[in-house]
Amino acid sequence: YDVVTPMAQSTELAEGLPKSRLVVMEHSAHFPFFEENYMFTQWVRQFIAGTSSMEDDRTMPTMVTTASSSGSR
Repeated sequence: YDVVTPMAQSTELAEGLPKSRLVVMEHSAHFPFFEENYMFTQWVRQFIAGTSSMEDDRTMPTMVTTASSSGSR
């Protein structure tokens, strides 16, 4: 329901961001942190927990890495 960032733009953005996860919240528009606070918080916690053990590519400038956004969404 987000008129600011339609689904097509959200999908394109998620595909371009390494390690991203696109979550569609059925009862939210542009402010899911307000409109579906509990679900938003759960998704953020899950994302943080799933990435907290990953090394941050930005901290390792000598390594060449290829990231893919084709993971689960």
